[in-house]
Amino acid sequence: MLVCRFDSDNSVNSGTAASILHTLLYVSSLPLQCCGIEGPKDWDRNNYFNCSSSDIGSREACGVPFSCCKRKPNEIIKNKQCGYDVRKPSYTGERSIYERGCLRAGEEWLELNLVSVAGTVVSTMVLQNFEVAKVIYEKGCIQAGEEWVERNLLAIVTGAVATAFAQILGICFAQNLRADIFAQKAKWH
Repeated sequence: MLVCRFDSDNSVNSGTAASILHTLLYVSSLPLQCCGIEGPKDWDRNNYFNCSSSDIGSREACGVPFSCCKRKPNEIIKNKQCGYDVRKPSYTGERSIYERGCLRAGEEWLELNLVSVAGTVVSTMVLQNFEVAKVIYEKGCIQAGEEWVERNLLAIVTGAVATAFAQILGICFAQNLRADIFAQKAKWH
């Protein structure tokens, strides 16, 4: 069973939901260049990324997902292991992860794009009141298929009978050919 529970402090406190949350944060953090909800320390509350997970063998322990990593200028393929161990006190490598939380980054993005977001929402609401909403098919595929079969039943039956007739005719010709071959063989002996 997959459970994802957000606590009142906007943290994730579920182990099996890590992949879902990771995907969600990865998609949202790409343009926002952020890590975690409030920051990289949010990953302490996740069973896979908290530092005590190294005791149970989690490779992600004391790390962050690769979506938190800053991309290097010469990097062609994203390094999926760049977030390993970066929150360990003994980490000696370059800590090139985003420190800003995705909640604040999202707020800043919304402030910068408020006009276009509001325009999109208003235009969607206006278009829903006009004929554009009737472009969406409200009938399911099974119902539409059943109605199509009913409308074209004569053509379907005619095609099926013609195909069956052609098959039977082919069998008859094959049987006649077989009989002729046996008749010729009988003349040779």
